[in-house]
Amino acid sequence: MLHRKWAVIFAVYLTIILPPVTGLISAQEYRERTIAVIPLAVISPFHVAITDGAKEQAKKYGWDIIIQAPERETDLEGQVTMVERVVQQGVDAISVNPIIASAMIAGVRAANDAGIPMFMQNLITPIAEGDIVEYIGYDQWGGAAHLAAYVCGLLADKQGVAVSESTGEVFILMGIPGFHTNRRTGGFR
Repeated sequence: MLHRKWAVIFAVYLTIILPPVTGLISAQEYRERTIAVIPLAVISPFHVAITDGAKEQAKKYGWDIIIQAPERETDLEGQVTMVERVVQQGVDAISVNPIIASAMIAGVRAANDAGIPMFMQNLITPIAEGDIVEYIGYDQWGGAAHLAAYVCGLLADKQGVAVSESTGEVFILMGIPGFHTNRRTGGFR
């Protein structure tokens, strides 16, 4: 399942950052971690799956988890405020799926100033300022281009012709307008 994949990747990165075997922290301190996960919102099945997977992994490691999300996938200020709030709570790491990466610079600065490692999920384009431990994401454009090639292959197989000779109509369901939708649409076209 997709949410497990993302949660496992996140847990692996946290394990690298917070290893008890280095002697820097005890095994007990390692177990007493609080991780914050801040998705766009939890209205889409994708983000619900991410939060469910993060909860599952936190439980597995014995970590506390704080999940906060704006009510709308357009609430930029609300999302930054949530990051600043969990920084003030003194969490051990933050994973955020920024609504708009450039709007998250203030939150990244706050986490950096507090020495809290920050991850960006569902994003591979570096933000302009601040230190991010890892970007966890995928190539929206390239993935959609591969999907389009697959669809063209299906049309060609159905028509019994080479891909270059196939014809047909394909409809693109756009979803929620924004950066990712634009990248997927552009890649598919």
